[in-house]
Amino acid sequence: MKMIPQQWVIRLMTVLFLSFPVLATVPDARQPESVDALVRKTPLENPEVLTDQHNQLQQAVEAEATRLAQQKTLTTYHEALFENRNDPVQGSNNSQLTIVYFFDYNCSICKRQDEVMRNIMQAFPQVRVVYKDMPILTKSSLEAAKMTLAVYRQAPGQYADLHRRLLSKPGSHNSNSVQAAIRFEGFDPDFLKKTMRPDISQHIAQNIEIAHELGIKTVPALVFHDRVVDNSMDENALTNLIKNYL
Repeated sequence: MKMIPQQWVIRLMTVLFLSFPVLATVPDARQPESVDALVRKTPLENPEVLTDQHNQLQQAVEAEATRLAQQKTLTTYHEALFENRNDPVQGSNNSQLTIVYFFDYNCSICKRQDEVMRNIMQAFPQVRVVYKDMPILTKSSLEAAKMTLAVYRQAPGQYADLHRRLLSKPGSHNSNSVQAAIRFEGFDPDFLKKTMRPDISQHIAQNIEIAHELGIKTVPALVFHDRVVDNSMDENALTNLIKNYL
């Protein structure tokens, strides 16, 4: 992040000092010190004011730079985020709002977020959810992601039940629990592994790359066309946000 040019800081500090409460009084004959003298004196007597204001300005500039960079990334990866046919999707293709949901099957917070997402889709039929596997927690996270995407390729209609079953397990998965969930939904894990196409691994790698470019470091994360929410959202908060779009 580039530092703020010194001349900008000086100009801003001058404006801030002119609005400082002690400077608000118009000097008269009984005030020996002029405004110019006070402007010069204030930072000397209160250096923390200058430091605090500089830090606030720096944080504001950094936040705006992050927002602009994120907007550029959202535009660059729009198709990969919202229109990738290999991503599992729930909801109507004619929806008014699409939310991209990054998750990991071993993420305890994702288990709660997933329930929120299901409730949201019931409350808002015009909302469509794109599921982006981001298996970053354990080895079994990657296995579960590959298996569910393989199932989605073969039988898209059965993805939702398998997805829910994997996320309904308390605690973390291991390879045995992942394969047990696969079998419960009527699929053969060994057959899935043998017939799994290499592009599934490539697809997962792309998900992680896009998340990295968006500044997403953990799961869950929700992506809208104009913003990234890189933490969980409870139902009330997400409902209020969605109403702003509809």
